Amino acid sequence: TMEADVPELVTFTSNKEGYVYAPLPAATSYGHRAELWNPEKWLQDVMIKVVTAREQCYVRMLDKHNGELFAECPLPSDGTSLTTAVEPVVDSSRYFVVKVVDRESRKHAFVGIGFRERGDASEFAAALDDYRQYLRRKQEAEQMREHFTRLEASEQHQFDGGESSSAAAPIEDFSLKPGQTIRIQLSTSRKNSGTLGPLSLCNASALVSSSSNGGLLPQPN
Repeated sequence: TMEADVPELVTFTSNKEGYVYAPLPAATSYGHRAELWNPEKWLQDVMIKVVTAREQCYVRMLDKHNGELFAECPLPSDGTSLTTAVEPVVDSSRYFVVKVVDRESRKHAFVGIGFRERGDASEFAAALDDYRQYLRRKQEAEQMREHFTRLEASEQHQFDGGESSSAAAPIEDFSLKPGQTIRIQLSTSRKNSGTLGPLSLCNASALVSSSSNGGLLPQPN
């Protein structure tokens, strides 16, 4: 049973009465044909509505005289084709085969419905198509959300992996330890063909100090 407090939206109501046909003859190899139902002999005249409640949609047949529920056809919302619940006949645009389900026992049966006015039949089909499009957009949105969730998780995994590898890599220490020296090879100017030999770090400092005092080292003999 449906919850009493679930808000419902009526997306279609027939302007003129409709008709319920049962039992139905077997379908031909091409599908159901309304001409085989004897359209002038219906089981019940009804008002037909399409009602949505949250994610669900129903085709309801209401007694024309007192408005009580005569039969109900729930439409699938799990991606199953709507034609498993409502199928147009092959020889008329005003007649359909619907799968009615008892709310308590969940037993089902297939009955025929017909509209007196062709305009009602067209609006009925349009309401079903609107629900079909809603389900398609919902499915596409869910697939897109799942795609971005997987993408985000993959990027986060790569980031975490790079961060942990950076943390695991040791930091190299290039500072001089006590007592260590650095060797610097310096060449003389073009006027002097001689070269200075390798200097220790302290000798290089002395050279810089001498130059900063305005004097030059004496030329070698």
